[in-house]
Amino acid sequence: MAQATLKRSLFLVLIALLMCSIQVNGCTSGDDDDDNDDDNGSGIVMPLTLNNIWNYSYQAGAAVSGTYSIQVVGDQSVNGVSVKKLDYAGDLYGQDYWIYLQNQSDGLYFYGDTIWGELANPDLWAKYPCSVGDTWQTSGQGGVVNWTVISTSDTVTVAAGTFSCLHVRGFPQGSSEPADHWWSVGIGEVKASVSLGTYDLVQELTSYQLN
Repeated sequence: MAQATLKRSLFLVLIALLMCSIQVNGCTSGDDDDDNDDDNGSGIVMPLTLNNIWNYSYQAGAAVSGTYSIQVVGDQSVNGVSVKKLDYAGDLYGQDYWIYLQNQSDGLYFYGDTIWGELANPDLWAKYPCSVGDTWQTSGQGGVVNWTVISTSDTVTVAAGTFSCLHVRGFPQGSSEPADHWWSVGIGEVKASVSLGTYDLVQELTSYQLN
C-alpha cells in the first residue's frame, strides 16, 4: 500500500512538471492546426494518429520502478477545437488518467487532462521549431517555471533506440531543482528527468508503435 501511494505521488509530481509547459500569449488554434491522421510525423513533435502507442519505464531512486504506456484513443472537442485524447495505462496509476493534445505549427499543445479538466487557454507543451538559448516563462498549473532550450540535437539512447532530440530544461521559480525533457521530432518524448532533491524521477521510452 505504501509503495502504491508513493508511486501515485511520484506520478503527480511528474505530470505537474510536464504540464508546466510553454505558454504563448495570443496563440490560438484553428488555421495553424497541423495535426491529422494522414501526417507521417515529419515536422511535428508527437504524431497523434489513432492507436499510436508509446511505452515507458520509470525509476525513482532505488525505491520505485515500473512501466506505463500512452495510446492515442480518439478525437475530442475542447471548446470547439478538435484535439486528440490519449489514455495512460500501467502500474504508476491509481486511477484512469488521460490527456488532450494537439499539434500546431509552433509545437505540441496541451488542452487538459484528468486532473485539470479542459483548459480554456491551452499550454504549448513542446515548442517546435526552436533555437538553442530560447527562454520563456510559464505560469500554468499553479507554478511559475523558467525554461531554456539547452540543445536542438542532443543524442539520447534509451531502450527504444538512439534519437536526436530537443532538450528543454525548466526551473520552478525559487527552486534549483530542474526538470529536463527530451523530445524527438516525429516520435514524441524520449526521456524526462525530474530532480526531487535526493534522487531523480526518470522516464525513458522503451518501445513505440506509430501508424
